[in-house]
Amino acid sequence: MADVTQRRARKRGCRDPDRPGRVSRGGGAERGSATVVAIGVIAVMVVLATGVLTFARAVALAHRAQAAADLAALSAASSLTPGLTPSPGSGCDRARDIAQANDATIVVCSVTADGYAVVRARVSDPGPWQWTSEASARAGPSLTPGQRVPDG
Repeated sequence: MADVTQRRARKRGCRDPDRPGRVSRGGGAERGSATVVAIGVIAVMVVLATGVLTFARAVALAHRAQAAADLAALSAASSLTPGLTPSPGSGCDRARDIAQANDATIVVCSVTADGYAVVRARVSDPGPWQWTSEASARAGPSLTPGQRVPDG
């Protein structure tokens, strides 16, 4: 009968009937292993979170570069008059201004006689590591149905 009483006491987390005043802890050789497992789980979570944040930073930088290139190409193309030979740098000056407003620099800018502008923009990310991203964009006059985009 004493065995049944002792088992019930241990199940309920009561004081150990064989050692009055002491709490039964159990576990023996496994004492403290939950701490090691918890530290391991936390370390894995920190590494995963760092990886996700690094990836998100790279994606955001690529999107910023593409947005700057798109806006710069649109501004360069909108400053051109179709059919007239563009003066050197006329659209590209405007593209550089737009790129600077978006914290980007123009790497390549070219305009064609038919009103198309091709722009390549670079964005740098300030931080502990200097990351850069480049993107290109092309813009020009709208097409009528059946008209093809010229090569270039």
